[in-house]
Amino acid sequence: MVLKAHATVVPWLPALPSRAVESAYYSIAALIAAQPANRRAEKPASELPAPPEVPTEEEKKSERPTASLGETLGLAVRDKKLNLDTTEARLLLLCRQDVTGLHRQLPGLVRQLTAKELTPDWGRLLIDLSRWGHGRDRVVKRWIQDFHRTISLTVDNANSENEE
Repeated sequence: MVLKAHATVVPWLPALPSRAVESAYYSIAALIAAQPANRRAEKPASELPAPPEVPTEEEKKSERPTASLGETLGLAVRDKKLNLDTTEARLLLLCRQDVTGLHRQLPGLVRQLTAKELTPDWGRLLIDLSRWGHGRDRVVKRWIQDFHRTISLTVDNANSENEE
């Protein structure tokens, strides 16, 4: 099983990755693999896409918007799939973790999301986990701000509907 994991992850790893980046790739692969079969497309290894090429500047500008883990959790609260207080507490706990603690805590939170049929933006999560070792504060700030921005949009929308 370990060899299969390496065979799947290694082609995607950047050259000479730091420990945090390597951990991020393996964690995301494990989280995706842990998804229920009906939530992920089962493809034989021969049908897997090739590792991504480095995007051009033009491609970078036209990238799709991404949703941070904070935004995904905010959407879960907005849609009443998760409790506000509990979700906020779990997010804040996650944000206080070092790299090892983050990778230990994250699977439980992702299981909670997927049980409610919500899927994190795996690409954005990979980027954020890769930055945790050296840019944790920026990632934490984004997650928390996105969470509160998303739930406040819900409150603002409800208030404007009540005024009509």
